[in-house]
Amino acid sequence: MIYHWAKVKSIRGESMLNRYIFLLLLLILSACSNPKDIRFGASPSDDMQKNEAKLKKLPPTDFALLTSYLNSAQASEIKGRPNPAVGKTVAEVLDDARSWQKAQEIAAAEERERQESAKLMAGRVEAERKLLRDRVAGLVAVTFVKRTIIPPNPSAQRNEPVVRLEYDIENKGGKAILALKGKITYKDLFGNRIVDHPLQVDKTVPIGGHVTVPVNYRVSPVWREMMALAELEDGKFSASFWPESLVLEGGETLRLSDKPAN
Repeated sequence: MIYHWAKVKSIRGESMLNRYIFLLLLLILSACSNPKDIRFGASPSDDMQKNEAKLKKLPPTDFALLTSYLNSAQASEIKGRPNPAVGKTVAEVLDDARSWQKAQEIAAAEERERQESAKLMAGRVEAERKLLRDRVAGLVAVTFVKRTIIPPNPSAQRNEPVVRLEYDIENKGGKAILALKGKITYKDLFGNRIVDHPLQVDKTVPIGGHVTVPVNYRVSPVWREMMALAELEDGKFSASFWPESLVLEGGETLRLSDKPAN
């Protein structure tokens, strides 16, 4: 009976020992298979592909962050900067990636704030410009009157035709206009720009008065846009004036720095 009991104790002891060994082996295997213990070599992107099955055991958010960070690190490496993941474990790289992600979020927030600030500033500037444009529009009107093609005159040593463009300047304000500067833009019936040219008026336009201003340009292949305007039929184009500065009696000067899109 004593022998039998000792034998049972011996079997139980062996069983417990085997269980401890089995648990120890499980712990060792578990530690070896922990994806956070994987260490990146000289090519982290290759290591990422080689260990993809193990790395996908990470939480989805960690795996996504790790992938994004390594892609960014590889892009830096292509530009000649060292890859910060080389020689580090996944756990260490994830710590770097979280800091990187936080810095990215801060930079993105600052950029959004900068864009919003720029948008607000642009809105204020545009509002001020619109007020100025509306004021100028209430003071002066520039209207296209007619276009005349003057034939070449070899006796005057002019072998090209001349296009004469005439404009009416109307003073709609309460002060005489001493000078006016701007740009005339011509467009076809589809709204496509044909040509534009500067317009500068130094004649005094009295209150409620009109002044006709002619502008002459030689028509030559050198200025193809003006040649295109000269060749268009009447009624196939339109002209618009964009003011840049207006000088009024008394010395007041209104300036518009912005210009219309072509």
